[in-house]
Amino acid sequence: MKILALFEFIFIIGAILFIASKTKKRSVMWLTVIIGVIVMLLAMSGHFFFFFI
Repeated sequence: MKILALFEFIFIIGAILFIASKTKKRSVMWLTVIIGVIVMLLAMSGHFFFFFI
């Protein structure tokens, strides 16, 4: 369960960085980064991934 959560965590960060690098608009980039940070904090608290597994 921990390993799966770690893979999802890495995948989400990768997706966030990919979207942020693809977009030319700064506002969209910052919005993506902020959403990513929120997701990351939820993942660290352990409440996020259990809804998806």
